[in-house]
Amino acid sequence: MRPIALSDEIAVGEVPQAAEIVILSQAGFRALLNVQPDGEVARFADGAVTKVAVEALGMAYAHVPLESRLPPEDQINRFAEAFARLPRPVYAYCYSGGRAAAAWALAVAPKTPPPQIVMALEAAGYDAGALRGALERRHVGLPAFEITAPAVAAPIPHATTEPALPVLPLPQVAIAQPMIIVMPRPASDGGFSMPG
Repeated sequence: MRPIALSDEIAVGEVPQAAEIVILSQAGFRALLNVQPDGEVARFADGAVTKVAVEALGMAYAHVPLESRLPPEDQINRFAEAFARLPRPVYAYCYSGGRAAAAWALAVAPKTPPPQIVMALEAAGYDAGALRGALERRHVGLPAFEITAPAVAAPIPHATTEPALPVLPLPQVAIAQPMIIVMPRPASDGGFSMPG
């Protein structure tokens, strides 16, 4: 585990083991924000077990499981709410720290200019490319990701009592002989002349 600072208020990284939680406490972290879903990786302790260990050290704890680095809006909002109420500095973590970093970026985007967030992510070694549009959208008050309605099939027309149109035979098309194209040939004086 190696905390990676994104700002003075937060560092992100991997899931800490019990001994590492003690180290985080001694390093001055006042809260842990767990975004790792319980059961996703068998070797990681469940959130309830981690909470007991964290609170025994006098630190605050929140568990906001995230599905991916591009979480749905409700998960972004839950992360933002948890982050807002936790004492600083916060250590946010998941399997690699990537989901935690993305969640922080999306959570602070409404009040922080996106270029500033991108610089913080890239300085920490995270690729912000996939988040740029979402950060811009959140900064102007829109959901991070565009919600599109599923395509709806056109209704099937109902049978009518009108008489069917007659089917007309297709006209017969004669196939012409191949066309020969005559190209101009160079004339002796340097120009082009057309055959006679």
